[in-house]
Amino acid sequence: MENNVSTIKPEERKRLALKFFVASAIGLALFVVPINNNGDWTIAISIISTFIKNLIKPYVPPVMTVVYAISAIGALWAKFCKPEIVTKNRLLKNLFVTSWGYIIIRCLAVVIAVMVLFQVGPEAIISESTGTNVLTKVIPNSITLLSLCAFALPLLLEFGLLQFVGIMLNNLFRKVFHLPGNAAVDCISSWLGGANMAVVLTDSQYVNGVYTRRESAIIMSCFSAGSISSALVLLSYGGIEDLFVPFYLLVTALGMVSAVVFSRIPPLSTYKDTYYNNNDQSIKNVIPEGYTKTQWAYECALMRAKQSYTLKSYFRDGFTTVFQVTLKVSPVLLTVGTFALILSEYTNVYYYLGLPFMPFFKLIGVSEATAAAGTIMAGFADNYIPSIIAGTTVQSAYAKFVIALASYNAIIYMTGNGSVMMQSETEVPFWHCFVIFLERTIFTIVVGGLLAKLLFL
Repeated sequence: MENNVSTIKPEERKRLALKFFVASAIGLALFVVPINNNGDWTIAISIISTFIKNLIKPYVPPVMTVVYAISAIGALWAKFCKPEIVTKNRLLKNLFVTSWGYIIIRCLAVVIAVMVLFQVGPEAIISESTGTNVLTKVIPNSITLLSLCAFALPLLLEFGLLQFVGIMLNNLFRKVFHLPGNAAVDCISSWLGGANMAVVLTDSQYVNGVYTRRESAIIMSCFSAGSISSALVLLSYGGIEDLFVPFYLLVTALGMVSAVVFSRIPPLSTYKDTYYNNNDQSIKNVIPEGYTKTQWAYECALMRAKQSYTLKSYFRDGFTTVFQVTLKVSPVLLTVGTFALILSEYTNVYYYLGLPFMPFFKLIGVSEATAAAGTIMAGFADNYIPSIIAGTTVQSAYAKFVIALASYNAIIYMTGNGSVMMQSETEVPFWHCFVIFLERTIFTIVVGGLLAKLLFL
């Protein structure tokens, strides 16, 4: 595809076209097509998730307590003993080989889960508004949605739809975002897929000479958002999943405008168009002779469908993601979420951190401006935390919606892609991450909040 040569044999075309159209249609039906469910407009993946969540919810606290114990013991075993069964197995290594910081977080998750399960220990940890809220409400929402999306999201990303849209948007990315045309596919996949992996892949393209440092920094900080699934999870914390379709349309529009604006002002505008080790291997986007743009986009989609999953690899990758969600992501959510709610409930830390944002919430007419502003800075640590806090401290659906917009469109957070960006070869320093976070957050609160107000009139 990069060499502008089609690899599709005539006898394959019908089968690959069917694969492309069926997978894309199912993916769009699950994530994009609005469905009226008992008077509320929502999407199919949310309805399925709610049904499954209600079935498993009573069993989640005891089961996840055991899972957290396995996660912590496995990480400690890998750290001290370095067994070959872990170090030489890609899945087990990914699940259990980690830093001391994350090992401590996993151990704390076990302690919190046991305390909440048996209702023993400090009230600050086990109360309905802190640890109990996270273990019995936040965790079921998260593992259900993220696990479902592990199987559903590849239908949008891995069967050619991404390549078709990316090729069609080549010129737009060159003219509007000042990025090479081939970045369209990378940017869209970064926006729809996982943030950390998007940063890693973009940095590898910089190292390989495909992008300049400026281009790499812009893609990382403007397009490496969470994923469709994380957007759903953010809304679920506030009980406003029925607003997913307008939310995702609005946050995508805000993300594109943010990329145009913030790529042209400091700190991103200060990055130079230099290649890694002066090795220019940038891809020239030339549509092959005999193809229109649409025909070449379709050809690229079929080539991607040809490379996509077998049924075995589809389920293997899906279950791998489920293991990552339960053993890696959810312990962080429980520990960080519980302590964030403790700070919110029992201290004034977030009140003082939120003071600079209070005028912006008042400007857009949020009645609970103090409570809403108090959630925002927690998003620099982890983008889920503001919505988790808002779920217990904010009543207004409008305020929760704006907080979710700001959390998602800020893009950078330190427990995820922010730390990866700082350690990358692109070298995005901490203070750049922080300034970009502030710029995007304030922009989203004001502009996104004013536009979102139309939904709540």
